[in-house]
Amino acid sequence: MDDDHLPHLKERLATTLGARLELGELLGVGGFAAVFRARDPLLNRDVAIKALDPKLVLDDAAADRLLDEARLV
Repeated sequence: MDDDHLPHLKERLATTLGARLELGELLGVGGFAAVFRARDPLLNRDVAIKALDPKLVLDDAAADRLLDEARLV
């Protein structure tokens, strides 16, 4: 993922998550996604949010890989 996409991606995530989660700092960036810390006030714990690179949103293989990883956790 290109660094120039990160500010826009974080802004979109914060808007999408809304009041449900409080988006925190960037934890890491990989080849096809970025991981952010978020706070779940309802559960009173931190969670990780993994967001697919915007360039890959329409790539079915990348979306499938992200879903496969989510199922493993």
